[in-house]
Amino acid sequence: MADSNTERISIIIATKDRETDLKRCIDSISNQTTSPGEVIIVDDGNIESELIDSFNRELPNETNLIVTDSEGPPGLSVARNTGIRAASGEIVLTLDDDAEIGTDYLQRVQSWFREVEDPNFVGVAGFDDRLREVSEKERIIRKLLLLEEGGWKINKVGIQSRSVGIDRPTKADWMPGYNFAYRRDVIIDHLFPQYNGGREALEDIAVGWELSKEGKYCIIDPDLPVRHYDPPKQDSGYEIGVKHGQNRVRYFKKYGTTRHWPLFLWAMVGVLLLEVLAPLFTNRLYFHWTKAVGILVGVGKKIPKKVEEPIR
Repeated sequence: MADSNTERISIIIATKDRETDLKRCIDSISNQTTSPGEVIIVDDGNIESELIDSFNRELPNETNLIVTDSEGPPGLSVARNTGIRAASGEIVLTLDDDAEIGTDYLQRVQSWFREVEDPNFVGVAGFDDRLREVSEKERIIRKLLLLEEGGWKINKVGIQSRSVGIDRPTKADWMPGYNFAYRRDVIIDHLFPQYNGGREALEDIAVGWELSKEGKYCIIDPDLPVRHYDPPKQDSGYEIGVKHGQNRVRYFKKYGTTRHWPLFLWAMVGVLLLEVLAPLFTNRLYFHWTKAVGILVGVGKKIPKKVEEPIR
């Protein structure tokens, strides 16, 4: 793909007290075959001024570095939204601070937005190919429990599927949160919801579901090189489960339909069952079982309540 600067890229990195991860992310941006127009670091912690100075020296001269605080309470969604509002590029690329992109990542992103003329195309992302692919037996179980739509789709009750076995670009309803590029004029009207402090749950699914209901789509490109060095969870399995359970209900009430309530509840049974069975595939029994309890509590808390407006 040819190098082109026809569409300016603004990179947004939300971070909090993870300087080693952030430095690796900035290193990967500095080594791109195409330079971003700007890098916006939204800091919910306390970045040392010496580190900011080193980033300024490392990034290309044509790349503007902006470091700012969140425009609201600390949290991943609010931080991303702060960056989106501040961005001046036509393309907004959001990276987790623990993500690392390959040298031609930005060049491929620019090519997608330059070459696809369909107005319903709004975004592109890659995925870390080290992710475990769902086995065929698991996929059958997931289909029976309304947890599998195939590909990178969101089904009628808001459950997402993913496939890391694809070998060609695929249309998608959603993109993984650690790397995604959107047209700014689209994402500015579909900002990420925040209901909880810190790391939000399923906010990338909420945005994808909202856009897909408007007929928009994204592309998952297996040739977009990215690594995600997911750190140890700061929240407990129970806390993560509560966030997931509450947000599953919130998003279904917002984007689903009333006649699908029985299907949603059946899918929640499936979500719980898969967490209980997860130790068969991983070594994290306590995490998954406490997460299952948290999901049950979160769903139970939100079903009888009206959905509140999120912070954006």
